[in-house]
Amino acid sequence: MTYDITYENDDLMVREIEANDKAIIESWYHEKCPADDQSNDAEHDWFHEYEKDPNTLILIAEEKKTLHKPIGVVKLKIINKKYVKFCGYIIGEKLAKGKGYSTSMIILTHTFLFQELYPKYICIEVDADNRPAVDTYIKAGYKINELFTKDDRDMYFMRVLNPNYYEAID
Repeated sequence: MTYDITYENDDLMVREIEANDKAIIESWYHEKCPADDQSNDAEHDWFHEYEKDPNTLILIAEEKKTLHKPIGVVKLKIINKKYVKFCGYIIGEKLAKGKGYSTSMIILTHTFLFQELYPKYICIEVDADNRPAVDTYIKAGYKINELFTKDDRDMYFMRVLNPNYYEAID
């Protein structure tokens, strides 16, 4: 995907990832999931695959006040003109964890999506046992719409509606 994205608030800026962000993003994911740390060609080619996928959007968040560097990442899937799937986020920078940046990063991402892509809503599936993530999504404006089972796990289907969306009436 290629967007000229720079959305910011007092604390953060979000922008589309670039090739030079690949190493830091990989280090965050390997730190979070060391069991998945296997060197193979497919893993190292994820950025090239991303560049070819017009329906995926990955944004990186940079902290502006004290750290002055990337602190987290958000992955999105554009389903169609009305719906965007929020695939997840991480705050990878240790010094940024627990400071409310997750909620701020998600809200800033919503601002971009609602103003530039104008979907009706953004949805996410989240493990019902992952209370920190569920609470973060609720703080960012998501509502729980459904509880369902997927792969023997209880999951929430959550979504946030675009406050400016309306459908034209024929």
